[in-house]
Amino acid sequence: NAITLAKMAGLARGKIIYGDASGDPAALTVGSSGQALKSDGTDISWGTAGIDSSSFSPTGGSPLIMNGNHVVGQRSAGNELLTQTATTYFPSDRWKLNLSGLGTYNIYRKAVLTAGAMAIGHPNYILVDNTVEDASPDSGDYCYISYSFEGQQWHMFKNATANAEVATLAFWVYADQTGTAQVNMLDIQHNRMVSATYAISSANTWEKKVVTFPVQTNASFGILSDANERIRLEWWLDGGSDYTSGTAPTAWETKADGDRCANNAIDIGGATSREFRLTGIQLEVGSYTASTIPPFTYEDVSTVLTRCQRYYLDSDPTTAGVPAMVKGAWFYPYSSSEGFGPNNFPVVMRVTPTITTYPYTGGAAGNTTNIGSGVSNSTTIPATGVTARGYQHITSSSLFATQVMTGFTADAEI
Repeated sequence: NAITLAKMAGLARGKIIYGDASGDPAALTVGSSGQALKSDGTDISWGTAGIDSSSFSPTGGSPLIMNGNHVVGQRSAGNELLTQTATTYFPSDRWKLNLSGLGTYNIYRKAVLTAGAMAIGHPNYILVDNTVEDASPDSGDYCYISYSFEGQQWHMFKNATANAEVATLAFWVYADQTGTAQVNMLDIQHNRMVSATYAISSANTWEKKVVTFPVQTNASFGILSDANERIRLEWWLDGGSDYTSGTAPTAWETKADGDRCANNAIDIGGATSREFRLTGIQLEVGSYTASTIPPFTYEDVSTVLTRCQRYYLDSDPTTAGVPAMVKGAWFYPYSSSEGFGPNNFPVVMRVTPTITTYPYTGGAAGNTTNIGSGVSNSTTIPATGVTARGYQHITSSSLFATQVMTGFTADAEI
């Protein structure tokens, strides 16, 4: 109580008086630029500012990778696609299985409340399951999971500048094999690539992996700000000699197919017991480790759906995993022989989509359902005036003496 300004005159600028372990006042040394005052519950010190929020994203709100925890799946009501032998999209929106040769697979979007999946905070995941093996792949065979970015989604990395940022990728993986696996980042615009590897330490166990990709500072490799595919991520599961003969590059290089699966112990095509699961995928701006990477950003399911509908949308109200449905197209007769049906999309799609219509009551693509009777009509109705915002139907068929409705899919995927 007797301390005066004169007695405190020797306290350096920026120092803080605190109680030390002996209960005596002491002066805390000035911290460095950008440091924050932290407490361990007993003492205080200067340190790196921490992050303690599951909703924080340093990229500015929405996560860079959409549907990274696989909560939305518009493409399959049963969340499964069986006996796949060629490239197709997963039942989980935005995720693709790239496949040529290497056997036959069932692919799933799983929502299983197992202890292991719940413990990592991601009960939803995608699964690739071998059902017909090919232990001796042809040289050009391949199997990998991919996710693609538009050019205009890449600005935050300041690509091709002196201030370019490192990209850090984190994900949870579960596989029946152990060993080194490879994940690539491809610059589609400039035909370049760089790789990172990760170790699967324990079979049939969820493990979190964090890898970093170096920056491209060369001004020649700027990414166009457009809606085309410019960057792609690849998780390799198997490949023939065309993809395994090289070396996984740790620096950016001209894309060489022989390097894309060069350091990969996974050979999912080799036995019907093989499977691979993936979830909790996030991409962050900057260099992080497993202990410093921000928490996964959880978005509500409706927000994820809206973001995914820029690339694909389905009006089928029975589709699993879709909480808010797109309305199908209604057709109104304005004479005994003509009808008109406008349909606006709930979002502006990436590009003009491919439209496929179908009846709600079952039947061939293009057919419709009579609203009054619920009967499927066999007349095919073309979609006209298709744009990224919607489409319309105009028909001269006498079928439309009554109102009808049709479901549709709109595909504008990369």
